[in-house]
Amino acid sequence: MPESTIAVPLDGWRDPASVFAAIAAPEAHSFWLDAGPDATTGWSWVGTGVVEEHPERVRSVPLTPSRGPWEAGRFRGGWVGWLGYEDAARRAGAPISDADTPVPAERWLRVELFVAFDHERRRVWAIAPATEAHAFAARVAGTADELVVPDPPPLVATSRHAPADYAALIERCRDAIREGDAYQLCLTTRFTITGEVDPVAAFARLRSRTPAHHGGLVRSGDT
Repeated sequence: MPESTIAVPLDGWRDPASVFAAIAAPEAHSFWLDAGPDATTGWSWVGTGVVEEHPERVRSVPLTPSRGPWEAGRFRGGWVGWLGYEDAARRAGAPISDADTPVPAERWLRVELFVAFDHERRRVWAIAPATEAHAFAARVAGTADELVVPDPPPLVATSRHAPADYAALIERCRDAIREGDAYQLCLTTRFTITGEVDPVAAFARLRSRTPAHHGGLVRSGDT
């Protein structure tokens, strides 16, 4: 985080979902690290970023203690993104799927413009470079109090495995555990939906139906 980045406290509480919809969702590269819709502890962060063209830079940054007092949470700016499962599994020698996927194996957004939410103290900060911070804080303060998510059109989901096939895979996992080949297995499958899907609305509906205390949405271009 550059030394010129500052945190501006806001008056009153803001809804992370509404702030994300108004501030971050319209941007090509955005993120929402979420403590949950009814969280009373923990932190959420919402913001935008720029794609890091050289991911190796992220791995080379030394982890050092935070510089000086900073009340706006543990995240002070840097990178938000993902490492793909398959790449890590390949390097560990584990079997992986050969299926092509449009999702990049690694993607990082360089973040200097974001909002921090302290759910326990019900406090909010707008974080940005000093020259932009107060204007950015005014934008955040002007967002709506509540996000309204419209019902999506009906869509059909197609599963990778038929129910009977998936049940058979579960039995194979149980056999492996009984034989001592593993003590815990996480069996997953994939559902494909054909049609237009609004990722923000989909995440918001998933968040309301099955809330999690550590959820997140990262959008970078078409991914």
